[in-house]
Amino acid sequence: MNPAAFALRYSKVVVVIGIIAVIAGGMSFLNMPRQEDPDVNPAWATVVTRYPGASPEKVERLVTSVLEQRISETKDIKEITSYSRDGVSLIVVHLEDGADREKNWDTLRQKVEAARGDLPAEADEPEVNTELTQTVTMLVALAGPAYSYHQLQQYAEQVQAGLEHIRGVARVQIVGEPEDEVRVTLDPRRLSQYRISNSQVIAAIKGQNNLLPGGLWPTAGVRYPLWTEGEYRNLEDIAGTVVTVTAEGYPVRLGSMATVEKLPEPNNPFIRSTGDRAVVLAITAKEGVNVVDLGRQVREQLARLTEVLPGDLSLRIIADQPSGVEERLNGFARNLLYGMLLVILVVMASMGLSNAFIVSMAIPLSVLAAFAVMPAMGVKLHQVSVSALVIALGMLVDNAVVVMDNIDRHLEAGLDRQAAVVKGVGEVGVAVLTATLTTVGAFIPLMLMQGDVGDFIKAIPQVVSLALMASLAVAVLVTPLMSYGLLQPRRPGAGSARLFTPGAVAYNRLLATSLKRPGITLVGAAAALLLAVAVAPRLGVQFFPPSDKHQLVIDVRTPAGTEISVTGRVSGQVEEFLAQQPEIKDYTAFVGRGIPKFYYNEVPPGEASNTAQVLVNVQPAAGGEAAVTSLVSSLRRHFAGEIAGAMVEVRRLEQGPPVGAPIVVRLSGEDLDVLQGLSRQVEELVRQVPGTVSVSSDAEEVARLRVEIDPARAALAGLTNHDISLAVRAATEGLKAADYQEGTRELPVMLRYDQAGMEGLSGLESLYITSPVTGGNIILGEVARVVTGWDVAQVIRYNNQRTVTVRSDVEGRLAADVQRDIEQRLGDLNLPKGYALSFGGENEDMEASFGSLGRAAVVAILVIYLLLVMQFNSLKQPLVILSTIPLALVGATFGLVVTGNPVGFMALLGVVSLSGIVVNNAIVLLEFINARRREGSELREAILEAGRQRFRPIMLTTITTVGGLLPLTLSGGRLWGPMGWSIIFGLMGSTLLTLVVVPALYLLVESRKTQEYRTQTPGF
Repeated sequence: MNPAAFALRYSKVVVVIGIIAVIAGGMSFLNMPRQEDPDVNPAWATVVTRYPGASPEKVERLVTSVLEQRISETKDIKEITSYSRDGVSLIVVHLEDGADREKNWDTLRQKVEAARGDLPAEADEPEVNTELTQTVTMLVALAGPAYSYHQLQQYAEQVQAGLEHIRGVARVQIVGEPEDEVRVTLDPRRLSQYRISNSQVIAAIKGQNNLLPGGLWPTAGVRYPLWTEGEYRNLEDIAGTVVTVTAEGYPVRLGSMATVEKLPEPNNPFIRSTGDRAVVLAITAKEGVNVVDLGRQVREQLARLTEVLPGDLSLRIIADQPSGVEERLNGFARNLLYGMLLVILVVMASMGLSNAFIVSMAIPLSVLAAFAVMPAMGVKLHQVSVSALVIALGMLVDNAVVVMDNIDRHLEAGLDRQAAVVKGVGEVGVAVLTATLTTVGAFIPLMLMQGDVGDFIKAIPQVVSLALMASLAVAVLVTPLMSYGLLQPRRPGAGSARLFTPGAVAYNRLLATSLKRPGITLVGAAAALLLAVAVAPRLGVQFFPPSDKHQLVIDVRTPAGTEISVTGRVSGQVEEFLAQQPEIKDYTAFVGRGIPKFYYNEVPPGEASNTAQVLVNVQPAAGGEAAVTSLVSSLRRHFAGEIAGAMVEVRRLEQGPPVGAPIVVRLSGEDLDVLQGLSRQVEELVRQVPGTVSVSSDAEEVARLRVEIDPARAALAGLTNHDISLAVRAATEGLKAADYQEGTRELPVMLRYDQAGMEGLSGLESLYITSPVTGGNIILGEVARVVTGWDVAQVIRYNNQRTVTVRSDVEGRLAADVQRDIEQRLGDLNLPKGYALSFGGENEDMEASFGSLGRAAVVAILVIYLLLVMQFNSLKQPLVILSTIPLALVGATFGLVVTGNPVGFMALLGVVSLSGIVVNNAIVLLEFINARRREGSELREAILEAGRQRFRPIMLTTITTVGGLLPLTLSGGRLWGPMGWSIIFGLMGSTLLTLVVVPALYLLVESRKTQEYRTQTPGF
């Protein structure tokens, strides 16, 4: 049944459905979750295993390699990277795109558990963490110069309690609170005096504090719960622990040989915010919450809490996703509004007021209908989903324009309203259906893209497809119904405004000329395509551009083994310089740990005493993007040579999925010394390439002390290697004896030697050790010698091979260009047998993503071709229509050249989107030609008539699409600009070429079936 006839017959049903769609869409829009960026959840997991006291190579041999062997049996693993450091093994597991995460993570846990029995007894239980991707919503720094970290923690707990009751807050975590321990500082001489070994002290503490549940005791037919009391209740109880009994029967208590205190753990990470001691509250929103509303409630609550806190304490928001979401969504909403106004103005100028009103109704109805369905598809409001609406905006009126123009043409011909509406829709109904399906068919394969990039852009095909299908329903149901109610029959020539009349006259002449020499027309089009292909490589390639957020991250790294106090002083130098920069609003340094995950593609580093990260907020400056870029460059230049012995890297946040360093060079082999030598060569070569900054290598040596035990002397003294290592451990990192419950907190009880007078090698060699066998006192130097040397700071393995990685950031050049130069320089590097070099970083991820996008483009073209074959029942005519796609590439390429944009993922995404958009004009044109030929017109006349009749709707749909995209393109920054320009220029170029080339190609293809070619195209 003709959809227009259905709409007229069941007008009340159509109206009610429309009202329901509007109400449902409005309610959905108000209640939809809002966030800044899409959820990008890399399929990563970590396995952390602590092996106290073991060297990196020992950790690698006894822990990491054992776990890697079992983990590699997991089915869908893409890559495994492991880090074996002093006393700890860290394994990072990355799954293949599209893998079943839950199933693979369950398998991973099973494999780790199976390997547990093969690990050393001294190693802790491996910790598997598969929840690495949750981004905090807000970071709030509580700072004050006159307060200790313990005092700040107490006030932070008050703020935490005040925030946790806010509806929508999932968790408020205090970051930077001091980690305390119960420190039992042993006096080695007193231990020696009482002939007590470390093992005896540990056993005494554990025996005193480790109580088993009592169970149930039967009495008179009743079983009563029974438990034994005696756990430590305070520090005095710990000091009163009986360690041994003298020969005379007197108890020797722990307090007589040690001091017991509650103190901060050594190398405790700490935070400074704009120079003051601080702790940070990390606020995480519940799933599905409107973070804009949540941010407003948090800010109101913080204002109330500020009034009850001491006046010299500050509560400062240092990462504010809700404000970013609100600002970004407001910007995209303005783009949507401006685009709507431009589209409506174009339609009014070309079709008249009444027609423009009818056509323009397609925009709000389609957008609201899309909003109604988006939640069911799991789509949230963020920059990508709103941008998708802007991308679709100009196309939402295309179907209505085609339908309205044909109805208008029949009204001018003298038909009554009902006949004009029914016939007008009937003639173009199949064409607009096919045109819509081909556009949707181009976008749907993008939904099949997997991995991080697929997660990032998934909302574009979802939202565009929803909006276009809604616009189709509006065009064939609502537009004819409104036309019947609002338009009147008119005399021929008394139709709507004729904005395109002068252009139509010129086009008709051009078309007639091109049909006389169709071969020359096609040669000209082919030349334009070849020129675009030749120009494209000169554009450069960029995966994703930097973010336009006014935030920077500064990574500080001191040599491995550096104490946290020294790292803190280096970070302090960075902070002092930041304080002098007027462009900087505030800065917060996280010393010994990374910034909590405040941005969707930032991956926080783990805790380490030689690392720090500084989160910098830049004042919104008049210079905008250029000012932030200039600030980054000046900071890099300053820190490059200012801080000796430390690596300071200044970087901007990145758009798109997480990539890490833009330039990554991996060297794999077995011998660590050889790898370190090669890494130094590569590092030097990379530094020589223009555009590289912050070049670093993870091949690092650290000075070490080795205790070389003499087995014979140790045996004579009644000591085992374990006894000696316990004593050395107590003198350095300490020995954990038990856990002490203090309220809701559990503090470790750590045994440490009093290090007074034990500085230097001589102090270590004079360490007293009590033999648990003889009770005699032995000095470490009597059974072992302490030697100095250099050793690797960590052993890194990539896919089960020892690997050293050289990394570099880029400045002033595209990463792809820099890598190409690096590859040329490294081509002459002579690698020993058994050693390999490979590249990672941006180029690795870009190749994978571009390949996935290319496969999506092939699927899109095949889907489009199938739909066209179904409509035209021809194999050749769809090929004529598909010729518009390479014509679009010509315009897109020159558009990127004119605007100075490189070829990036978003630009290519625009090109793939074009494949479904540009064929629409050719579909309508060929459908009209075929209709005229079926009515008896000869080939050439049918083509000329189609050009005359379809010029206005083709030009109008092109201009509305361009007008809808223009606001986003102009204000969308480096992320959306390339995509917008590629679509705009590609569509304009394709339209101009389609109006000439497609008719010429159609003439050549179809005339071969008749004799018209020989008689009506002389001279070809």
